[in-house]
Amino acid sequence: MRILYTSSDIRKSIADLLTKSKGRRVVISAFVGSGSEIYLPKPAGIELYCWPKAGSTNPNTIHELIKRRVDVSFANQVHIKLYWTSDRGAVITSANLSTNALGSGGQIELGVLLDKGKVDIDRVLRQVKAKPVSDKALLNLEYAHHEYVKRNPNEKVRATKPRNFNDWFSSTAREPWKFATWDLSDIRLSSNAKSLLKEEFGNTSCRSWMSADSGDYRDNDWILCVRETPKRLGKASWMFAHHVISVPKSERKKLNDGFATQVLQVGPLQRYEQPPFSLNDKKIQQAIQRAYRDTEQNGANPSRGFIRAIHRYYNE
Repeated sequence: MRILYTSSDIRKSIADLLTKSKGRRVVISAFVGSGSEIYLPKPAGIELYCWPKAGSTNPNTIHELIKRRVDVSFANQVHIKLYWTSDRGAVITSANLSTNALGSGGQIELGVLLDKGKVDIDRVLRQVKAKPVSDKALLNLEYAHHEYVKRNPNEKVRATKPRNFNDWFSSTAREPWKFATWDLSDIRLSSNAKSLLKEEFGNTSCRSWMSADSGDYRDNDWILCVRETPKRLGKASWMFAHHVISVPKSERKKLNDGFATQVLQVGPLQRYEQPPFSLNDKKIQQAIQRAYRDTEQNGANPSRGFIRAIHRYYNE
């Protein structure tokens, strides 16, 4: 047994175990933070068990690990930090799989390096009672994480790099998004919107908002917005549905073009979690415009034909 006194010692020992092992490899980490895939060398085949707790386990990192062929399972309430191999030994530590613990976060951690055979991994896993990650469980974590980031905008929980469209399209559990077109109509905030903003934030400041039919959108939806004019389509952009609220019937025609709800994005996009995919390149912008013209996308829910067309044009 060897005592690991620093995060650097722990990180190097974990990397050594996982890289040199030719047997079974198991990682149990209560939380999996943003960008922590860099601390799992030779990821394919690693069994990872973690607690899908919003604000602590980052769904973008889980997507990335699954893409790298890590076998991910979820287990509520698990608080173990164990990095185990069948042939090289194990590290038991206070350090989660995160940059805060193993990288530049500055957390003070301690661990021990044990020889092989000292930990009965099957006994540990029987206590963990984990289930392989399902599409539903991953999407639930996505929504819960959006809610957490929305309410804690100053915490560093965003992914370090947004996914591109192909990453999203090939995900085992695609994070859903909605669609909207907009014009330059003079839509003003309803009294319900102003009251909510005043109560929650102390003022009526709101970054952007739009009108919508009842049921089209819900809180924490990502909405792909395209400006539409008689002559051309504008650049696509993301909107985050911080709140979706009802507009009083007496105000719908005058303030809201007759629509029943308003969708509010209270702060800038940087305040929220990463959108489903990046729009910051010419290829995706052109693909969205071409797909929209081809499919005549209608309604808030993007059709399969619309999504397939975006994918086709994006990869030409």
